[in-house]
Amino acid sequence: MPCAYKMVSKVCGEDQAKKLSVISLSNNTIRRRVDDMVSDILSQVTTEIKESSYGKFSLQFDESCDVASCAVLLGFVRYVHQDKIKEEFLLCEDLLTTTKGEDVFNIINSFFTKNGLDWNSVQQVSVDGAPSMMGAHRGLRGLIQAINPEISVDHCIIHRYSLGLKSLPGNLKLVFEDVLKIVNFIKS
Repeated sequence: MPCAYKMVSKVCGEDQAKKLSVISLSNNTIRRRVDDMVSDILSQVTTEIKESSYGKFSLQFDESCDVASCAVLLGFVRYVHQDKIKEEFLLCEDLLTTTKGEDVFNIINSFFTKNGLDWNSVQQVSVDGAPSMMGAHRGLRGLIQAINPEISVDHCIIHRYSLGLKSLPGNLKLVFEDVLKIVNFIKS
């Protein structure tokens, strides 16, 4: 806060800087403000998805571990809004029980229900190649396609590259890693 105070006093004057001192910085206040921002962003994204120019959107899901080694489900969405393709972070939920397809599906389905999203608007889902994700009956793929058989579910291309990279000779692996760094740099 002292840094912000100095900055505001230099740019806007001492009177404006004094207004910063009345801002509460307690843990609860900061937590509420962060939660409000998250809710607002989620509301904006889900509204844009529902108003998508083509009425369809794509999803990508992956399980990962956070810094505390707890399993989390990450979800991303791609849709068209105002004639532009948008990619947004959609969800990050703890996998409290297991990483079975049914548990993952229940989290996603609950998110859809809570946010008014429709499975009939989903065109494609990308997942890693794990059996819990790609299983035709009890995997995420099977459970999604039981709701809407028109949804295309595939193995994420980045995971395919990663698997392919393991079997490349050393010199090709170095070239591929350089290309990947360049692509990631351009995307960012």
